[in-house]
Amino acid sequence: MPAKLPESAGASKARTSHRVLLCIDDDETQILMQRALLHSKGYDVVVATGGRDGLAAFGNHHVDLVVVDYRMPDLDGGTVARKLREKSPNVPIVMFTGVDEISPDDLKAVNSLVRKGESPTALSDEVQRLLAF
Repeated sequence: MPAKLPESAGASKARTSHRVLLCIDDDETQILMQRALLHSKGYDVVVATGGRDGLAAFGNHHVDLVVVDYRMPDLDGGTVARKLREKSPNVPIVMFTGVDEISPDDLKAVNSLVRKGESPTALSDEVQRLLAF
């Protein structure tokens, strides 16, 4: 599934009145749940079902924060996070995963780690914390 436009998006790379989040996960059910949760909190959400699609979507949209899964078949979340850091060092990245063993180098590439299966609001709470200023 290629990247989807945020529900209230205009032209690509255009800033909307809402914060734009990019969610990258190879599990389509998971990505739809993330989209619904974060959209209900007032965010515009772009979704990508894999690392390569996520990198392409990042280049096509103004993104305020990225949520990335760790284990994906094409590019793992650590690789995606490092590539995003090269492109835009100041965009916050949340790794959202059920994987317990994550390399220290991969953890350095992200701002925070949220475990799948934590409280239903753990992800949205962390997104709100990182975007507060």
